Amino acid sequence: MMKNKRWNKDEAKKHFHGTTNELIGIALKFNSTKVIDPECAHYCDIYAQYFSPMRNEELKILEIGVKEGDSLLMWKEYFPNSLIFGLAHNPDPLRNFEHERIQVFIGDQSDVPTLQKIVEEQGPFDIIIDDASHIMEHHQISFNYLFPNGLADKGIYIIEDLGTSYWSPWGGALKK
Repeated sequence: MMKNKRWNKDEAKKHFHGTTNELIGIALKFNSTKVIDPECAHYCDIYAQYFSPMRNEELKILEIGVKEGDSLLMWKEYFPNSLIFGLAHNPDPLRNFEHERIQVFIGDQSDVPTLQKIVEEQGPFDIIIDDASHIMEHHQISFNYLFPNGLADKGIYIIEDLGTSYWSPWGGALKK
């Protein structure tokens, strides 16, 4: 399967020129894949729609799959009064990643004891975003544990890139 082309920062700025969505500007600032990946370019519009009413509240946000931490920095700026938590499988890109109001856990999203530890230490979470492996089984394990055990009442649970649920390389298939 061929990987999609990502925009460089200048291409992304050109694409989003004139937007009034502040989250897009913040995502561009941190070079987040949520704006430089054309397949994800619409995410910030959806996020702003649901998150803007609670933007200044004191929330706990968990993002699963944070690569180099760009989205954690984006959430930190967008939610100025919130605590931001990330779960990353690969610790190497985050070795020196330390920021106020951000904590990163290292582990596998399909390992329930890891999820349980995160929930016990920091949960429940007002927002959970799964942007990790995109493997259907991993989504299901994380959701089946976190939705009933780690999501706050009236919380929001988002799974990005669900299109992979239909792609066999990610364990997906029609009606699977």
